[in-house]
Amino acid sequence: AIDHMAGVALSVWDERPDHPVPLSVRSRRAVAAFQLVFRGAHEHGVLPPVLAELTYSLSVLGHWQVLASLPEPADSPELAKLATVARLTTRGDLNAEDRYQRMRELVIGEGGEDASGPFAEYFRFELANRAHIVGRLDDAASPVLKIEHPLIGRGAVFGLADNALR
Repeated sequence: AIDHMAGVALSVWDERPDHPVPLSVRSRRAVAAFQLVFRGAHEHGVLPPVLAELTYSLSVLGHWQVLASLPEPADSPELAKLATVARLTTRGDLNAEDRYQRMRELVIGEGGEDASGPFAEYFRFELANRAHIVGRLDDAASPVLKIEHPLIGRGAVFGLADNALR
């Protein structure tokens, strides 16, 4: 079921002009599929790595209200961390530096260790974005270089290119 929902959500990235489903419909389906996968992961106590791709997709597509309203499952630390990072990206009440510092604390922690767990690629992407926004270009490059996932990595490469131009 998770694989099917992920396929529905990720079809939003299919750029064929002859795709039988309009992009606007696929975008709405991506939201519904994400919510079902997130809820299912929580209910069944699983951590499907595809949630990193789905969260990344919603962020890039601009579905910030969905991310802002994510619950924080107290009984699943990794899902709670995913929800917290996703919600942090949407916080307009915090300045960029505060968002970066809070995200850095969540993702890297006190010891300076790298992001880990099933959602690490998404965490690296968002942390790099926040570092880039506040002008910490060296800090932005490090997480991007560690992203191996093709979908998330493709988006991250544009951030690196922008850093190089600065």
